Amino acid sequence: MQESCIETAIADAAAAKAEGEAFLQKQQAAVANIEQDSARIIAEAKQVATEMQAQMDQQTQKDTADLLKKIEAQIAGERQLAITELRAAAARASIKLTEQVLPSLMTADAKSKLLSQFMEQLDSGSDQAPMLSRTRQESVH
Repeated sequence: MQESCIETAIADAAAAKAEGEAFLQKQQAAVANIEQDSARIIAEAKQVATEMQAQMDQQTQKDTADLLKKIEAQIAGERQLAITELRAAAARASIKLTEQVLPSLMTADAKSKLLSQFMEQLDSGSDQAPMLSRTRQESVH
C-alpha cells in the first residue's frame, strides 16, 4: 500500500510537473506574443510620430511662406504710400518755392514777353473760333 501511495504520489507529481511545464510554455508563448505586439505598437507609434512631425514641419513651412508673402505685400504697400507722400511733399515744396522765387524773377521785360505770348495765343485761338462755330452749326443742320 505504501508503494502504491508513493507510486500514486509520483504519478501525481509527474502529471503536475507536466501540467506546470505546459502552463509555463503557454505563458512563455503569451509573453513572447506580448513582446512582439508591444514592439509592433512601438514601431507604429514611432512611424505615426514621424509622419506627424513631417506634417507639422510642412504646415510650419506653409504658414511661414504665407506670412512672408503678407509681410512683403504690406512692405510694398507701405513703400508705395511713402513714395506717394514724398512726391506730394516735393510738389508742395516746389510750389511754395516757386511762389517765393518767381515774383523776384519776374522782370518787367519777362512780364511783357509772357503777356505778348498770351495775347498771340488768344489771337490764334480766336481765328479758329469762327471756323469751329461754323462747323458746329453745319453739323447741327
